[in-house]
Amino acid sequence: MADVLIRPESPADRRGIDVVNISAFGEEDEARLVAALRNTPAYVPELTLVAENRQRILGHLMMLAARLEQQSGTTGIVALAPMAVLPSHSHRGIGSELVTSALQRAGERGFPAVVVAGYPGYYSRFGFEPA
Repeated sequence: MADVLIRPESPADRRGIDVVNISAFGEEDEARLVAALRNTPAYVPELTLVAENRQRILGHLMMLAARLEQQSGTTGIVALAPMAVLPSHSHRGIGSELVTSALQRAGERGFPAVVVAGYPGYYSRFGFEPA
């Protein structure tokens, strides 16, 4: 979509983010979850993004710090979830822009892996595979 800015969320975006999550998921639970996750040590503000057009929040994506436990040791990774776009703006590439930007930013910050909790049919286009 033209003229969509992808950027880290700010405190001023919170109400718009709530509207996106409530509209996309049809209830307030996801908005409450996002608010609660911001208050955890796992919250990664620079990887929690909004899609904005003309000062209106159209989409939101959150990434959280996670740990991958293996026999060889523990690795710091990030988890992508939740992600939402206003239903009135779905199927316009906004979700794809959010995911692509988040993955690029996570890689630039040295995270070796990203896991996602979401619909496999959607996220497979970005290289995710069911685990």
